[in-house]
Amino acid sequence: MNKPTVLTNGEWLLTSSVWKADNSIKVYSSTDQGKTFELHGTANIEEAKTRGPDEPMIVERRDSSLWMMVRCQGLAETISQDGGRTWTPVKRIAIPHCTSRFFLRRLQSGALLLVKHDPRRKK
Repeated sequence: MNKPTVLTNGEWLLTSSVWKADNSIKVYSSTDQGKTFELHGTANIEEAKTRGPDEPMIVERRDSSLWMMVRCQGLAETISQDGGRTWTPVKRIAIPHCTSRFFLRRLQSGALLLVKHDPRRKK
C-alpha cells in the first residue's frame, strides 16, 4: 500500500503484513531498484488484539537507524539499528491518532513530515 523507502545506501525497503495471518510485519529489501525483493527482517506486534490494517511506514533517521510507524488503534513504533534486519517489539506511542491512515516521510530538507488525524478535535 505504501511506496518503498529508499535508504541512503541505495537499498529499497518495502513493508508487508497480513494482519489476520500472524503477528508480524515483514520487511523486504531490494538492491536492484525494485526489480527483485527478498525478505530482510520482521517486526512483531505483541498486542494482537489492538491490531488492524498496519499500513507501516519506515523512515531512516539521521543516526542511520530506522523508525517504523504502524497503525495500531492509534500509532505504534518499532526501531531497527541494523538496517531493518531486526526490530524492537512494536509498542504504542503517545501521539494522538484515530484509527485511520497516516503518512510519514522525510522531506528533501531533512525534516520529517507526519500527516495524521487528531481524534480530540471537535467539529
